Amino acid sequence: MQIFRKFLQQILKFLSQLALKKHKIEIIVVSGWFGTRLASELTYSVLSEKFKVRRNIKNINWDLCLPLAILGYKDKQRSFLEWSRLLIKAIGYLIFGKSTLIF
Repeated sequence: MQIFRKFLQQILKFLSQLALKKHKIEIIVVSGWFGTRLASELTYSVLSEKFKVRRNIKNINWDLCLPLAILGYKDKQRSFLEWSRLLIKAIGYLIFGKSTLIF
């Protein structure tokens, strides 16, 4: 299982880097110990008036959360088959999808 997890980390990292380049996505990260929820919500509300914005509502507490958010997928528990479908779908979208940001 550890081998699959390492593979998943690497492929999601690669796909999210491709998505960032292809769609010219800009990332703003709000992090810290105190007041981050308020700062995050304030940043979201200001930026969402002018831009298409995506945010994480849950705390980021594992290594696959950010690449999944960049690719536009929810962070949830998946089976091997569901991970396979997600990867095929993401690869297909990155190859055949438009290069404009559509979220």
